Amino acid sequence: MHEVEFAGQTVDRCEGCAGLWFDRGEREALLQLESSAEIDTGTSSVGEVLNMEGLIDCPRCKLPMERHIDDKVSHVWFELCDRCGGSYLDAGELRELTTRASEGLVRGLFRAVRH
Repeated sequence: MHEVEFAGQTVDRCEGCAGLWFDRGEREALLQLESSAEIDTGTSSVGEVLNMEGLIDCPRCKLPMERHIDDKVSHVWFELCDRCGGSYLDAGELRELTTRASEGLVRGLFRAVRH
């Protein structure tokens, strides 16, 4: 893992698979910024394959993490450590989450105008 700085946050990116590790609160903060997708430099197809590999251990606590499904983008699974609150996204998943969140915001604005 190597550190990547973005919008005042330090995120760890795996040098092998380009997955992203977020300490507690970092993922939520960066998902608010559409431009945060820039730090997700990995290939989605690699992320999809790795997503099927099973649970991974927390890089901080060394304990197995729990798999969660994103509330807004149900096909994106991420791993969450119950002990330290950190989370892990496979390559391409941050890009997918920020893109879908932006699309949902635009759809919501159009719905509000139509009513």
